Amino acid sequence: MRVLEQVVPNIAASAAAIAAAQAPASGVAMALVGGAPFNITTIPDRATDGTSGNLSRRVQLTGVGDVSAVTFVGLDRNGNRITENVVGPGAAATVLTSKVYAQVISITPQQTSANTLSVGWSSESVSQWVLVGNYKEHYSWKLRVFFPPGGTANYDVEGTSQDMMAKQVTGDLPDDLITLTGAPQTGNYTSDNTTPWAFVRLKVHSAGQSVTMRVLPSRTV
Repeated sequence: MRVLEQVVPNIAASAAAIAAAQAPASGVAMALVGGAPFNITTIPDRATDGTSGNLSRRVQLTGVGDVSAVTFVGLDRNGNRITENVVGPGAAATVLTSKVYAQVISITPQQTSANTLSVGWSSESVSQWVLVGNYKEHYSWKLRVFFPPGGTANYDVEGTSQDMMAKQVTGDLPDDLITLTGAPQTGNYTSDNTTPWAFVRLKVHSAGQSVTMRVLPSRTV
């Protein structure tokens, strides 16, 4: 039996890690911290030791007033070029991109506004996808998610039947994403499973330390 493991480290939220607060101008790319492109992590971001390392993540926009649509261009964790239009946040609000970025190439507002906008990330992070042994007969797998005693975490485990290693799947956004753990979990989690989901991943909404997901696959006959 082979144990498959992903470790999601504690990610500190930063509202302006990618772009400091600035008033958007229609059709003009925002100034990125350190210049464009902004590298969130390496590509691909799969660590050889099985841990997630410095993860790709969804990007967060923070506004002090209503801001119209914003266009993101970047690369996902596999190096695919991705584009996304995001409706900007309202006053004192935040919004997240749907796609997961390893690199941000440009952020271009579609409206001029005196209200400033900053770009960074929240405390949410997701592991790489783990292949669980898709479409096998007489197959079971145990799922464990845990963190040290006294720690805190809020997380989900997500699954998909789509081949997340395929080049055409961009932005880490499958077409049939499902939450396997039901409601968000705040303690250690164990389940025995026979449904052969192709890929699973750990999504950590917030945590005070790293959170570990282990998948233990086995054949039943």
